Amino acid sequence: MAPQPARPSTIVGAFVLFVGRIEPRKNLSLLLDAFDRLSRPGLRLVVVGKADFGAQAILARLRGRKDVVHLEDVDAGSLSALYHHAAMLVYPSEGEGFGIPVLEALACGAPVVCSNVTALPEVAGQFGRFFDPHTQDAPVALAEAIASVLDHPPRYEASALAAHLSRFTWRRAAEATVEAVTDTSLRAGRSSPRRDAAASTDSQRG
Repeated sequence: MAPQPARPSTIVGAFVLFVGRIEPRKNLSLLLDAFDRLSRPGLRLVVVGKADFGAQAILARLRGRKDVVHLEDVDAGSLSALYHHAAMLVYPSEGEGFGIPVLEALACGAPVVCSNVTALPEVAGQFGRFFDPHTQDAPVALAEAIASVLDHPPRYEASALAAHLSRFTWRRAAEATVEAVTDTSLRAGRSSPRRDAAASTDSQRG
């Protein structure tokens, strides 16, 4: 078994992890609403991701919060360390073609709380804790799911998890990524070339 990566020195105490582009579809604002409902002194939210279109309001909420650490760029080793030491990954997206961070988290042994839409139930399988992001009480439901995982961390059978992860080949992930990038381009319409390039670069994060 490979040694666990060292804990990032800049992150102190327990933390919940979010990985993904910062744009409305990723639903980070809902996670912030849920985080505000948690009564967990010392718990921090670590956000890994670059800003994309429509991110201004979310970025404004991130600024100045002592319980939030925003990392725009991390290398593969640092990201792996974050996954290994996170209390969980929370992925509240409103829709995904795949959801690579969910697989990355599971592969590193991190519990996953995610929305129950599009591809995410298949990707997380029996190893995810799900909530509906479209209900009126979604922030409460997400806060309860996070609290439940904090209080009762799930234990996964290694062989079952390995079998689940083996179902998802990188070829399939690449196909889903192409589909997601195409969908982003169509939704962007007459977006700028720089914006389209940003979507393509970040597509590796799901």
